[in-house]
Amino acid sequence: HPIIPEKTQTNIRIYTRRYDFNIKVIINQGHKPTESLELSKYIKIEEPKKSDKKLAANGHVPGPDINKYNLVDPEIDFFRQLVKERPGLLKPNKQAHSMIKNRVVFGMDYVFHFNDKLVFKATLWNKSKVPFNILHLTLTYKEQTGIPLVNQHQSKAITLSPIFVRYSKKIVPPGEKSHIIYVTNKMSPQDDGYFNCVLVEKNGVRNFDFNISSFIKD
Repeated sequence: HPIIPEKTQTNIRIYTRRYDFNIKVIINQGHKPTESLELSKYIKIEEPKKSDKKLAANGHVPGPDINKYNLVDPEIDFFRQLVKERPGLLKPNKQAHSMIKNRVVFGMDYVFHFNDKLVFKATLWNKSKVPFNILHLTLTYKEQTGIPLVNQHQSKAITLSPIFVRYSKKIVPPGEKSHIIYVTNKMSPQDDGYFNCVLVEKNGVRNFDFNISSFIKD
């Protein structure tokens, strides 16, 4: 399906007798491309079985076996490595900066660098009797830059565009928690800067807006 409707998927399959190929997918071709994927980076090719080699030596070429070519989802692979490297990542941090609104607690547990990415880990704990429907999380880096001569300050703000965002639950039932992992490109913020965290409830008023230090320990 070269044109993919919203919320659907498509598969790309290539059959070849030679393996030295490269595939590039341009998303939104015809308009301004929004993304380019080098699929060859995510393709794992298994060696032929001994029985296949014998058949090939006798002039019999085995039919294509698509199970040999496993596409690796970079997002899933990243999160697997992340949880393996930090097994305690999904445990709330008791020292996290947090806010409480109408018996709903939202806190930013950890901020750290991993695999050339900047990772934010947050927890929302719904202690109320009303489900909390998460609309979106927005993170912005801000700092004050001085202007010599006039001795004034202007605000520098950078909205952090996520590479990956994962919610364990977007609709959080009463008494339950949702873990949020927000991954952006790696950056080196100033120690006196800060991250502004905004979590918005869908069709609700229990919104959170607070700042945390941009000092990253690891």
